[in-house]
Amino acid sequence: MPPETFEDYRPSRRQILEAEAVTCIAHDLGIGHNHHDCESVLAAKNSALLRRCHNDPRVSGSTSAERSSGGVDFSRDQTEAEVSKILTACEPTWLLPAHFQSTFAARFPMQDIHYREYKILLRPQQFYAPKRFEDYWGEIKNVAKKHGVGVTTNENAFKRMVREVLFYDTPDYDLYRNSFILRKRTFYDDGWPRPEHELAVKFRSPDRERCIGMDMAPRMVGEVEVKFKEEILPLKDALGGMRSLYSHNCIVISPGVVLNQGLRDIAAVFPAMSCVDVDGDTRIDLVNNIAVEEIQVDPGHFDFGHGYEAKATIAIWRNRASETSLVGEFAFQAKFQHYDEIHQKAKRLSEEFFRDLQTLAPEWVQLGTTKTAMVYGIGARQVAHSE
Repeated sequence: MPPETFEDYRPSRRQILEAEAVTCIAHDLGIGHNHHDCESVLAAKNSALLRRCHNDPRVSGSTSAERSSGGVDFSRDQTEAEVSKILTACEPTWLLPAHFQSTFAARFPMQDIHYREYKILLRPQQFYAPKRFEDYWGEIKNVAKKHGVGVTTNENAFKRMVREVLFYDTPDYDLYRNSFILRKRTFYDDGWPRPEHELAVKFRSPDRERCIGMDMAPRMVGEVEVKFKEEILPLKDALGGMRSLYSHNCIVISPGVVLNQGLRDIAAVFPAMSCVDVDGDTRIDLVNNIAVEEIQVDPGHFDFGHGYEAKATIAIWRNRASETSLVGEFAFQAKFQHYDEIHQKAKRLSEEFFRDLQTLAPEWVQLGTTKTAMVYGIGARQVAHSE
């Protein structure tokens, strides 16, 4: 058990970050939009932790007399953004101590499906010039018109965004063979990488129950999102069909992502990976030594009626070292509160549209599985996987 009074020890940066996590829980519960309103919830969650952080002037900015009172005293005028700025100025930490993990995990309950993403792999040979993004969008709009699907083209529809995508795994691909994907993505602005990276840990499988039962909550604080989605893909060997993969994802935004560690270190942050039966000292490294350059446009969105709408993307993946194109992808994703509330007519229309996108523009479609499988398949060894 942690000490109950401030006099027992000085507050650490980790403890301050723990308090930030509890504040996030209160905010997610709709307690209020500033830290003063969250005080009662914070105190109920972990009174000793709050006393520690209250007594740290880096957080409260209070006087010694105010700190001696033993309660949290964030000002009503001190917004969450301002307090967060103080908190994040402290050195961040990846790990969340064991005595706090169950509380933090409350932010990430088991989820129903809230996203449906339709994906079609595209032949990389089609993207021999930048205007080919616009050419393919024209093909898509023709199919949409045939089905009566509403299409809106974005104002900057063909502004190309560049990202670097890296996959990490053990030398024997133990993560991918057990349905896990570990991906790091870096976004670029005007040719310069942003300081923050997007780290994605996915459990992806055709087995919905197994996937939804996987607890993807991380033992860390920061900008974290856990979501569960259904991915609609074409059949592996024929045009015009569809099949489902289910993906339980944890997305982390962090400026300091280091992945050349042992699997034990990664599993300490993402405990779901502990089910992978491999020595914890096994190192992870870049899959097939390939850095992918992703070029993506966000051309517009679709309206299938009854409130069922989807945002579209078109992307091409290239090998950064050889500058050769690997694979393209067209995708559109719908977001909703409850899967069983999707209107069946709108759902059926989206699926008919998806099938005809394959058969009415077959020269664009590349049969296969996923972009991730393409990267793993570049090596000399075949990798068994569930995609």
